[in-house]
Amino acid sequence: MTLEDETELAVKNALYKMFISPIKVFLYRIKHNEAGKPIMEWDGILLCCNKVFLCKSKHNMTEKQMDTFVKQLKEFWGTKDFEFKQLSDKQYIGVACGSHFPEELRKQSMDKHGLR
Repeated sequence: MTLEDETELAVKNALYKMFISPIKVFLYRIKHNEAGKPIMEWDGILLCCNKVFLCKSKHNMTEKQMDTFVKQLKEFWGTKDFEFKQLSDKQYIGVACGSHFPEELRKQSMDKHGLR
């Protein structure tokens, strides 16, 4: 089982406990531009209670990766990808996971980006 699969399963289980509601796995993980070129990839996309949970997982989470993650979250809103259009009326929530995600970086992510 890959890190991405393990992360998706762990987040899915946590969301189920939190919402006591079915969790659906969105089958598409790669978003494309109008020309069909891949522009964004997620390690998992889960749907629950009119919310979209966009998952990124890294073995070693860094500040640069967190900055990229936040940028991708902001860019996700303006999707023209046909497969992702069905998510456009839902609330997007980013989920960052890492085997090594230093406490200082977590705190900095909350302070700098307002992540919770």
